[in-house]
Amino acid sequence: MVRACKWVDEVIEDAPYSPTVELLNSVGCMYAAHGDDCSINCEGEDAFGMLKRIGRCKIFKRTEGVSTTNIVGKLLLMTRDEQENVDQPITSSEQADQEERSVLTTSRRLSQFSNRREPKEGQRIIYIDGTFDLFHIGHVEILKQAKAQGDFLIVGVHDDATVNQHKGSNYPILSLHERVMCVLSQSAVDEVIIGAPWQITRDLIVSFKIDVVCQGAIPKGDEEAKVWRKGSVDLTEDPYRVAKEMDKY
Repeated sequence: MVRACKWVDEVIEDAPYSPTVELLNSVGCMYAAHGDDCSINCEGEDAFGMLKRIGRCKIFKRTEGVSTTNIVGKLLLMTRDEQENVDQPITSSEQADQEERSVLTTSRRLSQFSNRREPKEGQRIIYIDGTFDLFHIGHVEILKQAKAQGDFLIVGVHDDATVNQHKGSNYPILSLHERVMCVLSQSAVDEVIIGAPWQITRDLIVSFKIDVVCQGAIPKGDEEAKVWRKGSVDLTEDPYRVAKEMDKY
């Protein structure tokens, strides 16, 4: 999963929780970096304390509004606060171009995650949509497989209300903007439609010049999926019907 992140150049496996000078020297690094929250090791000490003392640690501000503590709390309690939903689908580029956004979904924040690429003439444009809640290695693999179908990958991320309607219970665990940033961080992803519709429409396909519409490993209309999807929406209609009729599925 880390390897799929567009900012990562190399991965060191089995790295110690408390990095040492010897480790940094062995991998040719001048500094270790960490967020501005204190990381405590098994001895109850700052895991980066030694490197901080000798000036070989860089501290950066953590992403506002994304808290692993809150995520764990949601999982344990299976409750969540109401999130602001997007009425009409917008893209990550459009979101980044806006001067101001309410709550914590800011144009500055999303622009940091977005690569701001645009499809070039003649490129094969692929579309895949989903919830992408609690982003995991399965999501990484399906996005890589989707990208392999063409040149430019657009990912639709459903808003909180849509996810809750179809999956029920207390889903999604992560808010829309948390899920969008997870998707945007992936090297295979070129663009994100924020608040994408559950039903693929002709207008969406034509507007974004989509050549191929892909679906994940568990089809939305799958009979077994209906058993554990406890939402209030009738799942009998195929969300990909229009794409299939247009021979783009």
